[in-house]
Amino acid sequence: MPLWKWRRKRPYGLQGRKLQLKQSMKKQNLIVLKSPLLSQKMTEVKNELESCRMQCKLLEERLVVSENNVRLERSFSEEKLLEIDQLRLGLRVAEEQCKRSQEISELVPAAYCRFAWILLPEET
Repeated sequence: MPLWKWRRKRPYGLQGRKLQLKQSMKKQNLIVLKSPLLSQKMTEVKNELESCRMQCKLLEERLVVSENNVRLERSFSEEKLLEIDQLRLGLRVAEEQCKRSQEISELVPAAYCRFAWILLPEET
């Protein structure tokens, strides 16, 4: 780097020292002025973070409750499906019995009529 660029960049001597002090004082003043704003912003951010944490906990709890409800609904629906299958089976059995009874009742009157004259009391 050429010497003339270095001198411009870094003033030396008493003037350079004064310039550095002025610049550092400006920075400190800016920091002091910005400090309340920064602390206020920091407080807002902390409050928002805490609010987000609370929301997250609530959502986790709601998720657990929802998952439990889904499990219960599944178990109930499985029980209901088993119950429905048993009822269908019972209905089929009842229909078959009814059909057999009808077949038998259709056969019995014909047989009864053939032999009814034997069972009827005599007329006087």
